[in-house]
Amino acid sequence: MPIVLVILQYRAIKAGLFALLMVFANCNLAADCTLDILLTSQAEIDDFTCDAGGTVVSGNLAIDDVVEYEIQNVNGLSELTRVDGDFILRNNNGLRTIESLVGILEVGGDLIIEDHLQLRNIDGLSGLTTIGNALVLRTNYGLQNINGLSSLISIGNDLIIQENDVLQNVNGLNLIETIVADLVIRDNSLLDNVDGLEALTSIGRDFIFRNNPAPDNLAGLSALETVGRDFIILDNYKLNNLDGLSSLKSIIRNLDIQFNPALANFDGLLALENIGQDLIIIRNQALEKLDGLVALTTIGRDLVIKNNEILKSLVGVNALTSIGGDFSLLEFPDIVGLSSLSSIGGNFYIFDNPKLTDIDELSSLSSIGGDLYIYANPKLKNVDGLAALSSVGGNVHIYDNDELTNLGNRNGETLAQNNGLSGLETIAGDLHVYNNYALNSCGGLAPVLGFPSLPPQVAGDVRIGIEGGLVGNGFGVYGSNSIDQCFSRWAVHCADSNIKLDKQAEIDAFQANYGACERISDTLWVIGNDVTDLSGLSNITSVGGDLIIGNSLLLNDLTALNINRVGGGLTIQSNQSLSSLEGLEEVVSVKKGLRIYNNIRLTNVNGLSNLVLVGGYLSILSNDTIKDLSGFGSLVSIGGDLNIESNGISLSNLNGFESLIQVNGGINIESNFGLQNIDGLSNVSFAGDYVAVLNNLLLTDVDGLSGLAHVPNYLSLQRNPSLTDITALLGLITVGQNNAEENVKTRLERTLDRSTNSISGLYVKDNEKLSECESLSLLLGAPQGPPHDSVRGIIDIESNQLGCSSMEEVLDFSNYVERENLNHASTCKAESPRESFKLLSQEGGVLNTEINRSINIICPIARASLSSPFIDTEVFAVKLRAKNHSSKTSSLNCEYNEYVARSKINGVANELDFQPSQIKEAFWRFLKPSSSLSSFSVTCLLPAQISIVSLKTFFAY
Repeated sequence: MPIVLVILQYRAIKAGLFALLMVFANCNLAADCTLDILLTSQAEIDDFTCDAGGTVVSGNLAIDDVVEYEIQNVNGLSELTRVDGDFILRNNNGLRTIESLVGILEVGGDLIIEDHLQLRNIDGLSGLTTIGNALVLRTNYGLQNINGLSSLISIGNDLIIQENDVLQNVNGLNLIETIVADLVIRDNSLLDNVDGLEALTSIGRDFIFRNNPAPDNLAGLSALETVGRDFIILDNYKLNNLDGLSSLKSIIRNLDIQFNPALANFDGLLALENIGQDLIIIRNQALEKLDGLVALTTIGRDLVIKNNEILKSLVGVNALTSIGGDFSLLEFPDIVGLSSLSSIGGNFYIFDNPKLTDIDELSSLSSIGGDLYIYANPKLKNVDGLAALSSVGGNVHIYDNDELTNLGNRNGETLAQNNGLSGLETIAGDLHVYNNYALNSCGGLAPVLGFPSLPPQVAGDVRIGIEGGLVGNGFGVYGSNSIDQCFSRWAVHCADSNIKLDKQAEIDAFQANYGACERISDTLWVIGNDVTDLSGLSNITSVGGDLIIGNSLLLNDLTALNINRVGGGLTIQSNQSLSSLEGLEEVVSVKKGLRIYNNIRLTNVNGLSNLVLVGGYLSILSNDTIKDLSGFGSLVSIGGDLNIESNGISLSNLNGFESLIQVNGGINIESNFGLQNIDGLSNVSFAGDYVAVLNNLLLTDVDGLSGLAHVPNYLSLQRNPSLTDITALLGLITVGQNNAEENVKTRLERTLDRSTNSISGLYVKDNEKLSECESLSLLLGAPQGPPHDSVRGIIDIESNQLGCSSMEEVLDFSNYVERENLNHASTCKAESPRESFKLLSQEGGVLNTEINRSINIICPIARASLSSPFIDTEVFAVKLRAKNHSSKTSSLNCEYNEYVARSKINGVANELDFQPSQIKEAFWRFLKPSSSLSSFSVTCLLPAQISIVSLKTFFAY
């Protein structure tokens, strides 16, 4: 700021205090030096004396001129030897010297000298040896040197030298060996060097050297060995080297070097071995190389190097073995210098490098803790430099690399072994490879995708060749089925695409006729009556279409098979001697349906123990002696219907489906005459169509349906003569309707939608022992019944025992009584009290008044005191209605939480997507409290301009 403007500002501030000064100007009273003292005039300084002639101020001492240029000297303080508190000289524009303070030996608190126009030096502090806290020299526009601090040995906290426009050096600090806290040197226009710090060995916290336009080096820091937190060099116009840092070995947190346009190299950092957190190198236009980092072995967190215009390689960090956080390679023609790097703890991004042709320097990199993204590198030919990479802890995305031709080759594919991504064993997230238009080989992905016989080691989604409807990659590595294309390209194809074998002799001669081929492109039929042994097919690892094994009288096992992928459907049917499916252990997924039908001696499905996904239906039908389904223990998802039907008397349970989470079609459990329970389905939380449990003679309960909250089409429980317990259906919220859309319909609309021509609805019929249907009463709208129900379609309850022979009986016999609403949305509040004022209370609700920012809110759920007979039967539901008041689309994320003794034990998330001005509802299923001590709340991340309109709680006992 120009000096004239500073003077004008000070005059304006002080003019109003002049009259007050006149009152006290002639006072001549001794000061109580045990208290804080403020001296605001020359007269107060001249007449200053401590009680009893003391030379020590026990409190704070401040000198702050009230009238512009009135204080000319501090001679009246010449007897002082010590200030136990803070000593502050501030805003004394007439003061040219402080030579009378030469007797002060110690300041117990801060020494602050700031806002002076004419103070040329501080020689009057030449006797000062110790400062108990911080030393601040700031905005002293005439200060030429600080030689007066030449006796200073110790500073107890920060050292700040800032905005001293004519200060040329810091020579007076030559005895300081340690800065306990921060060292800040910034905005000093003429500061030429820091040579006065040659004794400094350690900085306890941050070193900030910023916007000092004159110095070209940091030679005065030659003894500095450690920095306790951040080392920041920023905006220094002429600084061209770091040679003065030759002793620096360790930076506990960040090394941040930005916007130094003359800085050409890092040679001064030759001793630096480790950086505890981030290394940031940004916009140093003259920086040509990083040679000075030759000793650096570890970076605790992120490495950020970008927008250094002429820095063309990373030569100089050759010893670097570990980056604990993220690393981005941006705008580099090559990456020479990273040959020792073995691990990256966070994300690794290689993007927007227009001249980068290879990444061979990464040959030592074995692990990445976060994501690996390689994109928008138009000249990158291959990823052979990642041959040592074995694990990625996040996602792998490779896209928009125009000349990328391969990801390496699988073992045995070519003479070149173990290149590209061929060493990659696990990916903890998604694998996406798309829009690489020259890519014609995916061989390097073979191990991680499990080729030829292991399960894929990708925890998330696999997309190779397609993203958002855009087909990418070159021939053979494109389209929605490109995983199969990859497998197909790796395998040796058989000459015929469809092969039908109906005699044992044809199987025995298969290799003689077809050679050592591995893949049948389309369908393989093995359907001969005389087939006894499949050894002739042992080379086949995949079938592109359907695999059908059936109609054999003598085949008793499949152990000779090594098939791992079936691109179509898999059918095992009418094999009269087949007792197990061992031989199919390598099958991980079936693209379409899986049908196991009419194998009268089959007792288990253990051979399918690695099967994870079935893309179509799964049907287990008419296998008279089957009794064990535990072989389905890895199955997670079924794309179509699950049908378990007519499997004799040996099948007593469905244990084995415990990993199954979703069935995208219907669930049909029918005519299994030995079936006693279906508990194995209890983890299925999604059914995409109907649920039917029919004609199972010994089935006593439907506990396996306890995970279902919605049945989109119909629920049918019919002709189960032993069925007595359907309490598992208490959790059902809707039947015959899509919850997300239909829940906002009025009850009258739902009633009008009900039609006798529809098959959607609820059917509970002809279960001759079933008398207890209370668990259906809430679904039926108890206590009133329709139209307060949640069933869209027919409600047909009949021909069961008394109490469950009609809908009216179910409602009449129900003990559940819905209690009044105990909650209002106006009880919702911000989780952070300081944000409460941003929530506008409305009639029954709250609105986030922010324009762009979401607020975390919590809505407590009140519960009535229950008498002991009702505690064990309590269930309740929560319905939250919200409105979007903005003109933009938005999403609301909420969670319904249960706590016991303040510890969260359950949480159910719900998400609503809004169009502008739209109202939507979130509805949580009826839940039974885990304990009589349970408490509940709904928490939401409430977006800007979204309101909670109402919060209703429905209790039933």
